[in-house]
Amino acid sequence: AIGVLTHILGGIMNLFGLPLSLANAVINGLFEVTLGAQASGSAAGTSLVHQAAIAAFILSWGGLSVHAQVASLLSRTNLRYIPFLIARLVHGILAMALVYLLWNSLGPIG
Repeated sequence: AIGVLTHILGGIMNLFGLPLSLANAVINGLFEVTLGAQASGSAAGTSLVHQAAIAAFILSWGGLSVHAQVASLLSRTNLRYIPFLIARLVHGILAMALVYLLWNSLGPIG
């Protein structure tokens, strides 16, 4: 099942010009932040800007383990989980976009 998700995500990433080798990092990061960030940083054959952008998305997303904890806490309140989910997804996309936008002016030299 993870292989199928990685393949599908790889196709989507290819549409946006992202390296396919980072698809595994994103899949790992969807579930658990530490594993995803580690996979992003150790992805072979990818530039540092792509690794940083994927890591920014993963760190902003928070992982499904965090989402499950939040959903559990929210179940005892009148607050809904869906706005939190959307906010985390938008946060991840914005963090990734900002890495690409600011990389040349704030990123490493060289």
